[in-house]
Amino acid sequence: MRPSIGARAASGLAGISIFGLVGLLTFGFETEPPPRSPAVVSAKAAIDPAAPILPAEVVAAMQEGRYEDGRRALIALGEKSKDADDRAYFAFLQAVAERLSGHRDAAPETLRTAIPAAAATRWAAKVRFELAGIELASGNLAAAEELARAEAARLLAGDRKDRLAEVYHAFPAACWNPMTRS
Repeated sequence: MRPSIGARAASGLAGISIFGLVGLLTFGFETEPPPRSPAVVSAKAAIDPAAPILPAEVVAAMQEGRYEDGRRALIALGEKSKDADDRAYFAFLQAVAERLSGHRDAAPETLRTAIPAAAATRWAAKVRFELAGIELASGNLAAAEELARAEAARLLAGDRKDRLAEVYHAFPAACWNPMTRS
C-alpha cells in the first residue's frame, strides 16, 4: 500500500529539516575564524580626531572671512609642526585661505610645494583635489585632468581592489558565522 500524500509531505519536511540541522551544526563548528580585514581600526583610532585641532583664532578668522589672518596663522602652524600629516593639512587650509582671500597665484604654488611632502599622508588626495579644482577654475584643464587621472589610477590600483574585495568577502562571513560574534 502506498503512503498518503500527507505522510509523504511530512517525511519530506523531516528530511529537509534534518539536512538543515546538520548543515547548521557543521557551519557552527568551523575550526578557523575568517581573516580580519585590514580596515578594522583599533578603539583608540576610532576616537582620534579626523583632522588636527586648530587654534580657536584660526577657526574664527576663517569663519569670519578674515582669510589673510587665517593664512598667516596657518603658515606659522605649518612651520612649527613636526608631523607630516599636520603640515599637509595646514598647507591645504593655507591654500584654501589664499584662494578665498584673492591670492590666486599663491594657492596653487602652496599646493604644488605641499604635494611631494604630503604624498605619504592621509591628506594627499585632498591636496591634489584642491589643486585640481584651482587649476580647473583658472582654465588650466590639462593640469586638472592630469591630477584627477592620477587620483583615479590610485583608487583603481590592483592592491586596493583586492583589499576592498577582501572586506566584501569577510563581512558576510563574519555576520553569518555565530562563532565569531562577540
